[in-house]
Amino acid sequence: MILLTILLVALGGLLGMSLFLAMRAEAQFPRTGKLLTVEGLQLHVVEKGEGRPVVLIHGAFGALQDFTATIADRLSRNFRVIAIDRPGHGYSEAPPDGQYLITQARLIRNAAKALGAERPIIVGFSFGGAVALTHALEHGADTGALVLINSPAMEWPGRIDFLFRWPGWPVVGPLLVRTIAMPVGLAQLKSAAAAVFAPEPMPANFSASPASLGLRPGSFLMTAAERRVLKPALRAQMPRYRRLRIPVIILAGEADRTVRATRHSYGLRAQVPDSELIVLPGLGHNLLYGHAETVIAAIEKAAARMAGSQPGQQSPD
Repeated sequence: MILLTILLVALGGLLGMSLFLAMRAEAQFPRTGKLLTVEGLQLHVVEKGEGRPVVLIHGAFGALQDFTATIADRLSRNFRVIAIDRPGHGYSEAPPDGQYLITQARLIRNAAKALGAERPIIVGFSFGGAVALTHALEHGADTGALVLINSPAMEWPGRIDFLFRWPGWPVVGPLLVRTIAMPVGLAQLKSAAAAVFAPEPMPANFSASPASLGLRPGSFLMTAAERRVLKPALRAQMPRYRRLRIPVIILAGEADRTVRATRHSYGLRAQVPDSELIVLPGLGHNLLYGHAETVIAAIEKAAARMAGSQPGQQSPD
């Protein structure tokens, strides 16, 4: 009984610490946009500028502030920018099912349509790029062009990282996420971020990253669940890439060790007829914070190519 009491007190203390850290993260990165109701879920959206619509989809352990802190202001000078918290992240509610790529793509498409954004350019970073690809495959007529930034696209060998497997353990996984994931994650945030930017040093403006929001228990559980289904989801949609008939710009950091260009970006380029691969020598995974102008230039290139194309579609074969 004494040991059980000690364990319960320790768990209670860790739970309280996690709640405090989550509240602190939300105070540091508060909701800045509006809540849009789509299919009964509230999605957090920020809009800026006028012109051709561009929808921005963030990656894992991220939120729409990854864009508002980097490219959104400059992009809004020439485009209508729509940055959205992916369902289950930031301040967007989580969908009820586990078809994460398909469901998130549909919700984002319906959010864009509710805002009157016709055939937007869909920009996806990292996991958000996988959602963007699914958007184009499932809703080709509602996709003007794609810009993919170090995005997973192909099945890869090996098991899913242990970091994303243990949250799926029955009972124990969610308990550990709600007690230790956030304090441990925050303690390791700098070293993890350094690995994401390697071989370049971490940019000073990464302090504006909302990564702490992504470590909140609910967001952490969602990220882990997404990663557990990402590989089979990509495997299922890979045969359809060759049917895409919209402009696709693929940005790939040559030194990215999170999403390896040789497998994902080169593989996608080989299968998508109207795609352009831009390989950036010596650059790592997160291009938003240190290379915003490169990302904006890719979006502008997609817009220029879209201007001369027909409405997005897929070939029937």
